[in-house]
Amino acid sequence: MNIPIIIICGVVLVAAVFAERKFGIPLGVVCMASAFAISYGAFGMTANKVISAFFPTSIVLSLLLAMAFFAAFTTNGTMQVIGKSLLGLIHGNMKLYPWILFVLCSMLYTVFDSGALRYIITPLIFSVARVGGGSVLMSLSTAFLSFIAGSLNPFIGMDATTRNGILADMNMENGSGINTAVWIGCLVLIVLLHLFVYLITCSWKVPNIPSEGKQDREALSSEQKKSLIILGISVVAFVLPPVLKLVFPSKVTESFFLLFSNYEVFLCGILLVIIFRLSDWRTLLSKVSLRPIIMVVGVAFLLKTAEQAGLMQLCAQVATTVPEWLIPPVLLLIGALLSFFVSASAIQPMLYPMAAAMASTPEAAIIYLTCVTMGAAASGISPISGTGVAFLSTVDRSCHDEYSKKMFFMAALAPVVTAVLCALGLLNPIARAFSSWYY
Repeated sequence: MNIPIIIICGVVLVAAVFAERKFGIPLGVVCMASAFAISYGAFGMTANKVISAFFPTSIVLSLLLAMAFFAAFTTNGTMQVIGKSLLGLIHGNMKLYPWILFVLCSMLYTVFDSGALRYIITPLIFSVARVGGGSVLMSLSTAFLSFIAGSLNPFIGMDATTRNGILADMNMENGSGINTAVWIGCLVLIVLLHLFVYLITCSWKVPNIPSEGKQDREALSSEQKKSLIILGISVVAFVLPPVLKLVFPSKVTESFFLLFSNYEVFLCGILLVIIFRLSDWRTLLSKVSLRPIIMVVGVAFLLKTAEQAGLMQLCAQVATTVPEWLIPPVLLLIGALLSFFVSASAIQPMLYPMAAAMASTPEAAIIYLTCVTMGAAASGISPISGTGVAFLSTVDRSCHDEYSKKMFFMAALAPVVTAVLCALGLLNPIARAFSSWYY
């Protein structure tokens, strides 16, 4: 473990954020150049080795394809039409839209495959906010927190399977019960975090949009009609394979699910856009913004350098040396820090056994596991994470900078607010109520 290198990486990241805000120097460029220099000086890694080892290929490819796919629909006004239609469904109530959509989307994410569905739901939430004049941070909170509220459910989805598997490996006989207790604790934290964002953005002051309950339907252009057809096909391609796999498990449905990954759906969608003459490939590529891509790559390089220096080991060591009352928020913050550059499925197998071993009572164990779970999800809105990239890719190019900065802010705000709530003992009554489930 090389603590000086970890400290240097942290200082560079802070300095890069300052340089971008003060002097307009791209954050990604500073982080990337520093990562090359630090990796060579500390580990003897040349630039080629750094690129081959640290380059976030899947994240960048997803971002490129999704940007190109959604560019055609934002340009011809289709997303604005959808936003107006959704506003009509909620009667133009912008004061309550964060809560109405939060509840509805959380339910959808619980029932369906959240990883695919976020590409459909996220742009709809953003469209409502843009058309209705809602805060960008509030729209991010609505989109992101509903996503983690649903995807952390203990019944359906890969996340539930992963957590139940980890608990089974820990010899927990009531893994599903423990998982349910953890989910309930996370839901309380998520709702309170959403309320906090609602208050700091003064979203109760956003004026409602005049509506008679049913908005007059605007005449759709030929391009918008074709766009809606393509979007409808994309929704089916995203949602149908995981549903078939769940309802009719077999090799055929498994193959169908694997075939229609996000990459294939976006590629096929781009082909349909070109075939329907909604745009050409040159125009689509011109709509792809390089600034957020460079930022994603640069920050990923820097954080991977810190990981190479032993950041994960340092976090685990810190968690075992703090006073007992600080363990819950520290575990949450460690999970959030690691999830900036490591997926939750990679964090939980390490932190779950450690958290359980540190607990002296079943009540403490449920609190610690809840904090680990919430922490691993809390910073997922960061634009350098897989979830953050999925959200950012649905945003109009002209808004990328604004959204990426707010996403970084939300990624920092969520762990801090939930850690404070845990330090205040908010999870204690919940853990006490479900402590008998821990066996």
